[in-house]
Amino acid sequence: MLAFVLPTVVLGATAMATPDRLSASLGVAAPSSLSVVTRAVVVTLAVLPAFFTSVALLRLARCALAVAAGEGLTVAAARDLRSAGTWMLVTSVGSAVAPTLAALALSAETGSLALTIHLGAGVLLPLVLSAALRLVGGLVVDAAAVARENAQFV
Repeated sequence: MLAFVLPTVVLGATAMATPDRLSASLGVAAPSSLSVVTRAVVVTLAVLPAFFTSVALLRLARCALAVAAGEGLTVAAARDLRSAGTWMLVTSVGSAVAPTLAALALSAETGSLALTIHLGAGVLLPLVLSAALRLVGGLVVDAAAVARENAQFV
């Protein structure tokens, strides 16, 4: 359910936000008004990480449902785990890059460009953890493939 609600909430909140609120959240000077193109760019940049998070959540749900159904950790479930890690990694990179690009788009509306890079534990830790999940998922895919192959010999 969260996978479907999250992008919708982010879309609504960003699309309805005033230029002052958007600028304050990105740490740049507020333009007096936003062009349709700039608003579309900012909304898209806000929604993309939420969409990527939703894809990761759906992949994790598929993996969890397969394990809960008693299938064990099959190659397909392991691939879903690795895919979830990949999408979380994409989300983490997007969460680091999107605010910078959105701030550039907003600052361009004021007539001057301001480069703001938002990096901190809230961005870097998910990046490291998602990379670790992707790595573990890859190892589990290999282990599940070996287990499947060994099961054929028995």
